[in-house]
Amino acid sequence: MSVPADTSRKIIDYFKKRSEVSALYLFGSAAHGMQKHDSDIDIAVLIDDSKRGTIGYETLRRQYYAVSPYLSLRVVDIVILNTAPAYLKHRILKTGTLLFDRNKKLRVRFTTRAVLEYFDYKPIEDICLGAVAARVRRTAVGR
Repeated sequence: MSVPADTSRKIIDYFKKRSEVSALYLFGSAAHGMQKHDSDIDIAVLIDDSKRGTIGYETLRRQYYAVSPYLSLRVVDIVILNTAPAYLKHRILKTGTLLFDRNKKLRVRFTTRAVLEYFDYKPIEDICLGAVAARVRRTAVGR
């Protein structure tokens, strides 16, 4: 099950009207056609800071959430890419679907920085995941 065309159009149209929105991504199960009937719709928004003025990211996120019931009958989960953790930015940029791109130069610059940030973070993630895997293996064999 994927996002219905009318829902996609409503979401895209709303965010295109927001001048501070530079790019919009669909990610998670909806981006891969793996949604269930009760799945949410995951949206990531890249904000152009030069167009945002003095409005904070949290205020923007609240504004977007306030409108979300009018965009879809499903829950719409919204991530501001500018403030997302490195691993989440990487996942969205790698596996998400770009719905629109108002400023390609800004998006490419952001993506480059996000990838570099992720590669700085990746060794720490690998250590943590390795420790968790080792613990699970020890627990599985009853130690």
